[in-house]
Amino acid sequence: MNPSLRSLFLLLTTVPLAAFGCGREPTRTTDVQTGTVAGAGPSVVDATELPPPPEVEPPTADQTLYVVWLQDSKTGKPVANASVSLLKEVPEPLYMRVPPRRIVIQDSKTRIHGRAVFMVQADGKPKYVLVHGRGFMPFVREAPASAGGQTYEMEIPVEIVPTFELVVRSPNGDRADQALCTMKPADLEAYEAEGKLANRPGQKANYGWTERADDLGVATFNRRPGKYRLECSDRQGRHRYYELIDWNGQQEKPYEVTLPEQSMQKPW
Repeated sequence: MNPSLRSLFLLLTTVPLAAFGCGREPTRTTDVQTGTVAGAGPSVVDATELPPPPEVEPPTADQTLYVVWLQDSKTGKPVANASVSLLKEVPEPLYMRVPPRRIVIQDSKTRIHGRAVFMVQADGKPKYVLVHGRGFMPFVREAPASAGGQTYEMEIPVEIVPTFELVVRSPNGDRADQALCTMKPADLEAYEAEGKLANRPGQKANYGWTERADDLGVATFNRRPGKYRLECSDRQGRHRYYELIDWNGQQEKPYEVTLPEQSMQKPW
């Protein structure tokens, strides 16, 4: 990635080290990030009382403990079954949903307490927390550099929103592996005015709204119900497809599009 673009992306997708706290009292972040509907990935634990979370062994002199708590932004209740990873660096935007293994230190899944725990060797280098996986609009939080014997805790409020799954086919009907897909609000200005962007990068362009499909041509988005501009192409940017969709937030099966032989004229 272009160094200046990467710097902008890092600035917009991370928070200061003060978002983490040492010891048992976690520090709350003030911004809200997005998750997925219950039953399709992460879900809110709707329980009035929970047993205490399992105890975690304190770090040794050459270890650092990172503890992340995910909470529903509306109720404050824990969010379970969320994928959280501790990374060496911030992934490229198109690989936020599934980061390259070479930059992953550890993976974790939150349980009923909404907690993810990482015990790592203290190497003095910066770390990054990625909340991602099916259903989540992935986002990164910066963590302090690992220090021997230290424990860092963080609470992150997350808002649950639906999952939109898209299957892209090539002009010949085959699955378009690694297709490029953009799903951006039709009225981006109104969307921004309502405070729904959550400091996402590229608010005036496709940057930050685009996902790369997997090897089966499946792209996954998390979006609130509403009207969206859908733009798809093959992995090389050819056979461009455009459509305005009005999505109600429910999906019984993946939405399918077939790329045209000749790129469509951009309608907006």
